Amino acid sequence: MIKKSDLENDFSRFLGNVKPTEDYIERFHQRFIKRYELREKEIRGEYMNQMEEIKRLETEEKNVIAMGRKGIIPEHRVREQVEDLEKTLTLEKFRLTEMHGEELDINALLAYAYDFIRTVENVWYDAVPDVKIRLQRFIFPEGVKYDSIGFSNSRICPLFKQISLVGSEIPSMVTPAGFEPAVSALRRQRPKPLDDGAKTITA
Repeated sequence: MIKKSDLENDFSRFLGNVKPTEDYIERFHQRFIKRYELREKEIRGEYMNQMEEIKRLETEEKNVIAMGRKGIIPEHRVREQVEDLEKTLTLEKFRLTEMHGEELDINALLAYAYDFIRTVENVWYDAVPDVKIRLQRFIFPEGVKYDSIGFSNSRICPLFKQISLVGSEIPSMVTPAGFEPAVSALRRQRPKPLDDGAKTITA
């Protein structure tokens, strides 16, 4: 039998030990920003190319309409070509909207993530039981084990793992592709409720 307060204090210390260190966070940040700036340039290039394609299609549409008014192209052919161009323009503008959606306030996202990581043990300790469970499941997807020597786990969340992995490597060993899981984690991952029957130390 273990006191609830002792168990929670042990788990809080365990969180403090498994979270990425300050050095790892700093190294990850420097390498992540460099990779992100490259991707940002790619997005801008794609965006400008897409704008040029839309302008070309709009010019083509105006030329078709002008030739129709002059009687160079039959009216039914003008309608067909304009309809086809309108459909293409709609698709191209939709692609442009998707590209714009790639833009992120990356500094705000990173600051939020780092603040969470740096204080995760305090966030967990002060949280209400339901949030505690969600945080546990987010950080330890397969749960944790507790015995006479303390807590242990076999798997940690991708965000913590990626930051520690990148932060521990020398620059020449880090590949651009290695940053993608961390980007996904920043954008999409959220703590999820535990499945029925999953272990929780708050019971």
